[in-house]
Amino acid sequence: MNAYITVDSLKGTACLNIMGTAYDTELRLIAESVSRQIDTYCNRKFYTYTGTLTFDGDGSTELFVPELVSITSLKEDSNSDGTFDTTWASKDYILQPQNAQPTAEWGRPYTRIQVSFKTGATQDVFLRDQQNYQVVGTFGFRHVTTNSQWVCSVSNATAVDMTVRNWIWGDLNNNGTWDSDDVTLLADYLSSGTFGSSTLSTSDFIIRADVNQDGTITVTDGQALLKLIMYGNHTSAIEIGQTLLIGTEQVYVTATAGTAMTVRRGLNGSTGTAYTNAQMLIIKYPETIREAAKIQTARLWHRKDSAYSNIVGMPETGQLVVSTGLDNDVKQLLTTYKKPAMGYPT
Repeated sequence: MNAYITVDSLKGTACLNIMGTAYDTELRLIAESVSRQIDTYCNRKFYTYTGTLTFDGDGSTELFVPELVSITSLKEDSNSDGTFDTTWASKDYILQPQNAQPTAEWGRPYTRIQVSFKTGATQDVFLRDQQNYQVVGTFGFRHVTTNSQWVCSVSNATAVDMTVRNWIWGDLNNNGTWDSDDVTLLADYLSSGTFGSSTLSTSDFIIRADVNQDGTITVTDGQALLKLIMYGNHTSAIEIGQTLLIGTEQVYVTATAGTAMTVRRGLNGSTGTAYTNAQMLIIKYPETIREAAKIQTARLWHRKDSAYSNIVGMPETGQLVVSTGLDNDVKQLLTTYKKPAMGYPT
C-alpha cells in the first residue's frame, strides 16, 4: 500500500489547483490506484516491502530473486525435510549486480544472489531441490529516504493517530525552542564534556547535540545551532499520501490536521511499535515515477467532468475518442523503467 504522488502535490497550482480538503480522500484513492497501474505496467514495485520468500535451488552458483534491496537472512533446507536448518553467513554470498546501490537515488535493485568464493566462505553451490532456500529481506526497486525534520510519539503498536513536532536536535535545555542557553550548553560540552544545567539524560543530550546529524559533535554543530536561532527550522511538511519510515516501520499518511496526522500502521510487511520522539523519514520514489503518477491521476480527475466517457466533443462538430488505461505521455515517461515480464515477479 502506498501512493507515488501526494495529495498536496496534486492540489498545487502546478497541477489541479484545488483549494480546501473536500476532495482529499478521492484524490488519495485515485493516486493509490494509479500507483498500482504503474507497478503493473512496469512489472516491478517502486515501493519496498519486508518479506520472507522461498526459492528453488538449481545446482548452480546463483539464485535469482525478485528485485531486492537488502537481505536479513539466507537459509537452506539441506536435507529436504522442509526445515531451513542451515543459515548462510554474509561472507558466503554476494549480491549482484555489483555496484547496484539500491539505497542511492540513482541506484538499481539486486536481482540475484551469488555464491562467494572468497576466503572464509563456506558454501559452494545452491543445491538443486524444491523450495529449499529461504530469503528474508527488503524487496523492491529502490529504498531512498530523506529526513522530514519531524519527530513523533505514539503509545502503542496499533494507534493510528499521531502528533508530530519539529525536530528536537539543538534544544539542549529542553524548553521547546532554540536560544542562547543552548549555545552555552553546547560550548560547555565541547570544551569540558559536561552537560551544564541541562535536565536531559546523557544519551538524549548527546543525540540533540549532534545538530547537523553527521554522527559527531563538533563546532559545526554550533554553527548549525546558530542558524536555527537566526532563521528558524525549515521542515518538510507531512503530506497525505506520503509513506514515512519510523525506525523500521512504514506508516502511510491518510489525513493531516496541523501537527496531527492519521496513518496506517505496519505497512508493507513492517511491524508497528510504540515510539517516543522518534525521527520520521520520508520515503522517496524516483522523480519520473512521481511525475507519471501525477499526470495520470490529474487526467483521471478531469475525466470525471465527462462522466468518464472516452468520447470528447459533439456529433455536429466532430468527436475524439480518448484512449483509456495509462496515458501515452505516461507510458513514454515509464519506458526506461519497464521491465520485461519474465523471471521472478517483483
